[in-house]
Amino acid sequence: SVDDFLAFCGDLAHFLALPATYTASSTPASGYLAAKVDQIQALFDSAYSSVLANVTNSAYSAGFQLALWEVIYENGATLNLSTGGFKANSSAVGQANSFLAGLDGWSGPKLYDLTFLEGSKSQFLITASAAATPPAIPLPGAVWLLGAGIAGLATASRRRKSA
Repeated sequence: SVDDFLAFCGDLAHFLALPATYTASSTPASGYLAAKVDQIQALFDSAYSSVLANVTNSAYSAGFQLALWEVIYENGATLNLSTGGFKANSSAVGQANSFLAGLDGWSGPKLYDLTFLEGSKSQFLITASAAATPPAIPLPGAVWLLGAGIAGLATASRRRKSA
């Protein structure tokens, strides 16, 4: 519905304090996130649609939140909640690691526009909406072959009628 709002926490240092004034931006103001924006974008593009489809499933929503924190706070080379500097022990870790595994070599299209919500005394939040310019979907070669076949049949039919 119009009143739905889904946001994920990007900040472990603060609690959500409402009411709060937020500044919305397409790029984060927080310096530590500047190097992480591409990975955050890839996480949303590769996994967010399955979170939306299963938003009432706590393993999906908690798993996505854990995966987001891993992307933001892990400084090691491997994104996995079982190793490295940022670790978690939760029933949602398996789902989070599944989301993180989808990031390895992700080169898919940009599906979501991210909005970074930052307040001075409250948690930093990230929301997503469908990309303003959806990715182009290439037509498979078979469609062109089908079109050529139909055009050939039409030409053959005209030749028979004129003969």
